[in-house]
Amino acid sequence: MSGNPAVWKRWGMKASKSILDQGIVAGASFILNIMLVRWFSPSEYGAFVIAFSVFLFLSGFYNSLILEPMIVLGPIKHNEHLSRYLDILILFHIGLTICLSFILLSIAIILMMMDNTSVGSFFGLVISTPFILFFWMVRRACYIKTSPELALKGSLLYSFFLLSGLFLIKQKGWLSSFTVFLLMAVASLAAGLVIWHFLKVRNREIEPTRNSIEIKSVLIEHWSYGRWMIASSFIYWLSNFIYLPLIGTLLGLAESGAFRAMQNLFRPLQQIMIALGLLFLPWISRQLLAKGRNYFKKSLFRIFIINVLLSGGYFLFIVFFGQWMVNFFYDQNYYNNFLWLLPYLGITAFVNSIRQGLIIGIKVLGHPDALFWSLTAGAIFTLSIGLFFIWKFKLFGVVVSLISTAILITVVMLYFLLRFLKQYKNS
Repeated sequence: MSGNPAVWKRWGMKASKSILDQGIVAGASFILNIMLVRWFSPSEYGAFVIAFSVFLFLSGFYNSLILEPMIVLGPIKHNEHLSRYLDILILFHIGLTICLSFILLSIAIILMMMDNTSVGSFFGLVISTPFILFFWMVRRACYIKTSPELALKGSLLYSFFLLSGLFLIKQKGWLSSFTVFLLMAVASLAAGLVIWHFLKVRNREIEPTRNSIEIKSVLIEHWSYGRWMIASSFIYWLSNFIYLPLIGTLLGLAESGAFRAMQNLFRPLQQIMIALGLLFLPWISRQLLAKGRNYFKKSLFRIFIINVLLSGGYFLFIVFFGQWMVNFFYDQNYYNNFLWLLPYLGITAFVNSIRQGLIIGIKVLGHPDALFWSLTAGAIFTLSIGLFFIWKFKLFGVVVSLISTAILITVVMLYFLLRFLKQYKNS
């Protein structure tokens, strides 16, 4: 982004739409979780979030093989034939989500045999996973051509179906973890089909050529880029989302639900960072290709400053207004016992937000293996010293482990990024 005011204005509008797009979905998810905290018991909500954490773990494979390669390779290699490229990705989507749903079905059957209370959530995930991930894919595809306005329209539709359906099933007395996941599937499918239609029409209109690409070549590209990301997603889950199952196992479902309830207050910040990442990643990929290393480094520094200011401001907001938010949103005195978690979770969110700029730089420079090794360092800490902290200090040990893991991963990523930049400087 140069000093041209027109360029800044154009990118400011795109950034606003991207943040609004992510914010609408995040807002709908935030309201969904708030209502579930109010309507479910702490144990019921704990069972729901543990099931969803397993979904996030499995979705990491989808993200690694489809979403991440698409947002990086799409603008560079398939800019001239996006319509055909998306057709191929749909085939990948179908095959991969069938495999993921089968894994979830196996888990659900095992839980049913054990008479576990989480079984309804997993059966709901079996049905909803292909549709939720389809919505994720088509929204992400909008950013290949930096068209957040199209993703924004789909997000509005998704949020409408999700929230109106939520209050409907509550009124009818149908509310359960199973029906909530079915509702997410219906909302995702409806919004995803609308985005898919207009995305295909738009790409056909702007493609100057109709060059054909082979399914095999796209599969090889995505595998070559995503294979390290697969391992990274697994390690990332171990470093971050494994805490919910651990809390549920060691301390109880109610504590797991309460911990997630406190984390919910930081979800808007996470979604803002995701929104900016979706916008910046394909853009900075093009700039490195067109304008070289120096411009890339300046742009990366600007991204870092934006992340610091946004996350710092949000952290201060939660520190001053967190207690009011908990009382207003959750309306259960039980959760006031966990207000002390908020500053520690805020520090973790601040560190993770800073790290987003490092992740963008490493991805664009083509070193996903560095993400793997950085996250591996965090996972080793979590599964060794972190487990000891949890066993010894309960929930306080969880937040100490989270902060320590976040700092360790960030430091290792910074080391890798500086090394890669030095290599490019000397090359």
